[in-house]
Amino acid sequence: MVKGIPEDVKITPMLEQYCYWKERYPDCLLFFRMGDFFEMFFEDAEKASRILDITLTARDTEKKIPMAGVPYHAAENYLSRLVDAGCRVAICDQVEEPEGKKLVDRQVIRVVTPGTYASSDGASDGRLGALAPRGDFMAFALLVPCTGDFEAGVLPQKEALTLIRSFEPGDLLCPASEEKSLVASLDPSLAKKLIPRDRGDFD
Repeated sequence: MVKGIPEDVKITPMLEQYCYWKERYPDCLLFFRMGDFFEMFFEDAEKASRILDITLTARDTEKKIPMAGVPYHAAENYLSRLVDAGCRVAICDQVEEPEGKKLVDRQVIRVVTPGTYASSDGASDGRLGALAPRGDFMAFALLVPCTGDFEAGVLPQKEALTLIRSFEPGDLLCPASEEKSLVASLDPSLAKKLIPRDRGDFD
């Protein structure tokens, strides 16, 4: 169940579809395409309205379904501001043309994060990092998605962390089993960017 939904809210087929995708991307704001807008609901709507300074409305008269939206054709500007605020955004677009009363099929077609976002004006080219402790050493990888620049290696932990810090990643992937120890040892600026992943992804 999606966090923040009151138990007595009537879940329509459209909201059921929204919840289906939100459950699969719980750490992201879900941009849910509805015609000419990307809409957000419940806690996503409340968070986005604060960050973007946009109007928070409601889909129902009892105002149990908070809602906020941004124009589809101006989405890039809003994405940039959300990423600058450290948000991750899953873009759930319509993948077929609307046909009368039939529910439009929607799919998450893109996930935008601080480490992977490349702005159309060139102001941001994304910076993605990954690290995995190996005793006194640290395995690391650094990627600029927009240009394809890639560096990887194994260095003593202090040297590796200095390199990662100077790279200034937007996201920093780490093994889930190492997350707690890394949070304790990293600078707060890096620790808040940690994204845990399965240990097998680092083999």
